[in-house]
Amino acid sequence: MMGAAAPRAEVDWVGAAASEASPAADARALRLLARLAHFIAFPIGRAHESYCDAPPLAGATLLGLAQQPAFRRPMNRIVARNAGLDRLDLDPAMFRRLAVSPQTRLCVLLVVSDAQELRRAAAYVAAAITHRKAVALLAREERAKLLAALDEDAFSLAIREAPLQYQALAELNDAGEIDRAVDMRQTPDALRHALEALGRRAIEGFVEFCEPGLSPLLERRLRAGSEDASPGASRFQRVHVGPFMRLMRRRFQQWETIIG
Repeated sequence: MMGAAAPRAEVDWVGAAASEASPAADARALRLLARLAHFIAFPIGRAHESYCDAPPLAGATLLGLAQQPAFRRPMNRIVARNAGLDRLDLDPAMFRRLAVSPQTRLCVLLVVSDAQELRRAAAYVAAAITHRKAVALLAREERAKLLAALDEDAFSLAIREAPLQYQALAELNDAGEIDRAVDMRQTPDALRHALEALGRRAIEGFVEFCEPGLSPLLERRLRAGSEDASPGASRFQRVHVGPFMRLMRRRFQQWETIIG
């Protein structure tokens, strides 16, 4: 169970992808490939916490052992196996797309980003999706509640930036879904969770549309294996790609040089 071999997905895919590379391969693609391979081999901290349960080891025990250098690799190997990362069938040709496609590079960035970045991305996308609802709120207490749920930065995006820059993203969800997410009868925490879920579904939709082979990796980050696929993720269409890319470039300037 704790042998020395690395997960097969890491070895086979990275080796095959390297064979696709030319001597002048884009440095951005190489760095992203390395980060993706690291996530597959060391998923603790990024894979959904449910994959850390490995009876008789409880998740907390496994995570504690993973902090010890001698146990880091075997504990990560268990989580990788639980999440099915050692059985992923990733396309080596994606390496070529990493070198030439900004969309592919953003997909990989979203998959390998840290938890805080992924939460921020979900909040920004949710703000863009719900901007019409946010602009229409007239009651001061309702606007204050939405401000608390989104935070000042994302709320400003919803009422000032999104109506001009990201209008198409409002079409990713029907009016009923948006109304349920921005239901002012919810507690602030419930409102925040509903908005984050809306944003996560859109992020899944972007990755599924642009690089479907990466969707299983993103799913392992966002959901337990027993959870169904997010509803609405498949609504992503070509018209949404441009606004989504603009939003990510503008709000994550540290990604802009990588995305290109």
